Amino acid sequence: MFTPIEKPAVIPDLFIPENEPEIWRSFTGGNQQAYSYIFVQYKDMLYGYGLTIVSDEEMVCDCIQELFLDLWLRRKNLAQVKTIKYYLLVAFRRQLISKIENRKKQMNLSRQAADFLETTHAESSEAELIHEQILEEGHDKLALSMNHLPKRQKEALYLRYYEKLSYEEIMEVMSLSYKSVRNLVSLAIQVLRKELHKQDFFYSLLLSVFIGI
Repeated sequence: MFTPIEKPAVIPDLFIPENEPEIWRSFTGGNQQAYSYIFVQYKDMLYGYGLTIVSDEEMVCDCIQELFLDLWLRRKNLAQVKTIKYYLLVAFRRQLISKIENRKKQMNLSRQAADFLETTHAESSEAELIHEQILEEGHDKLALSMNHLPKRQKEALYLRYYEKLSYEEIMEVMSLSYKSVRNLVSLAIQVLRKELHKQDFFYSLLLSVFIGI
């Protein structure tokens, strides 16, 4: 469904995460192996992130295809980057929201996506820092409970918990203030704690370990 070009049979030594700036330079210079590497490396990450914004899988897949096609067509004019994942998250989010807005003009978009676009978040007190250590046993429970979160809270927690972005990076990706991002994460943790406590005391305890408190 995703692949615009075939994955190269052999990945040169150049294509390792530590060499991302060089990989990007090769891609902008027209290297198809570098382009394929970037696509294969990040398509699933973008897919998972896209579903935190809108539940329409087809729209998310289309947006990923369009993003990589656009990147290839504009490769000669792209600025150099240090972190490919961060660049793709910002570009993908912008493109996906634009697609949602265009769809909304043409038809009645699902209430879920509409709520995401219309949601505003007041700034409030700073939230708790998330501990990056996750207990594997509770991963599925946490992921399932995250589906009960409001869209923006789910998105912020996904970027922090799954993609390990800093609050400053999330702030740039979501176009929010630092305090708003911290508040979203804090509120998300509070909702998760209540949800998990309803299900089982063990998973409520698991969340406490997860967020490091």
